[in-house]
Amino acid sequence: MLKKFLSILLSATTVAGFMPQIPANAEGNERYQYTLFSGSNEEGAITINSNNV
Repeated sequence: MLKKFLSILLSATTVAGFMPQIPANAEGNERYQYTLFSGSNEEGAITINSNNV
């Protein structure tokens, strides 16, 4: 019984260690196809120079 418990505990620990490596996916990209994101909080972090926006 102790070996079975330790085996399950070790398996759960191993799987939990790989959880951060599982990629996350959005449900779909139809809603915001052309969204721009910036990692900056400064004003003007994203500048678009185009006539067709």
